[in-house]
Amino acid sequence: MTLQNNRKRLAGKVAIVTGSGAGIGRAEALLFAAQGAKVVVNDIAVKDGTPIAHLVVEQIRAAGGEAVANTDNVAEFQGAERLVKTALDHDVQLRIVEAVLGVNDNRKRAMARKVCNAAGGSLRGKTVAVLGLTFKPDTDDMREAPSIPLVIGLLDMGAKVRAHDPAGMEQARHELPDIEYCDDPYLCARGADVLVLVTEWVQFRALDLERLKGEMAHPIVVDLRNIYRPEDMAALGFSYESVGRPHEPRK
Repeated sequence: MTLQNNRKRLAGKVAIVTGSGAGIGRAEALLFAAQGAKVVVNDIAVKDGTPIAHLVVEQIRAAGGEAVANTDNVAEFQGAERLVKTALDHDVQLRIVEAVLGVNDNRKRAMARKVCNAAGGSLRGKTVAVLGLTFKPDTDDMREAPSIPLVIGLLDMGAKVRAHDPAGMEQARHELPDIEYCDDPYLCARGADVLVLVTEWVQFRALDLERLKGEMAHPIVVDLRNIYRPEDMAALGFSYESVGRPHEPRK
């Protein structure tokens, strides 16, 4: 395929790339631009005093592509709403951006269905323990945290939800007031029918899994961050579900 034909594949569409400082993110941004998309580079990182997003945008424009940068501070970043505003500011077709964001939200809601399936197809009257609430580890930032649509979905399915996060529970109470908050992961797991790992805090990698299993009513774990090895969880007697791996047989 010639470069001219290749550029027509995504002509008139928008590609939103977050975390362009990593090699994969930068490569994705350049590839989308080469295929004719207008790229929104979403990154707050700085290299040698220059925002990485600006460096990527300059590289795309030098190659004849179209790109804009969004480098807002995380404390001010409003996630989906800000991306929509960025699109409007640069004459991007808003419906495309909204469609992308809608897909992302639906994917997050699908996590609740994954938990429901792991629990036998119904969560009504069951207790779900959620470990990790923040957008990422080592922060208390709850904006655009995947735990929010997940927990809302679990509540909608009739589950009782309790949660633990090493740093984000105070902020989470504003977003998710209708759940129980626990001071440690073992208390969170006590009596739970299923446990869900949402944020890959290093503390969760060091859990005493035998103790965790002993606290739970049913040893069902849904690991949305692939923190554990399936074979290890199976050996300990857990029914274990992760993401993007071959299906682990249930115990």
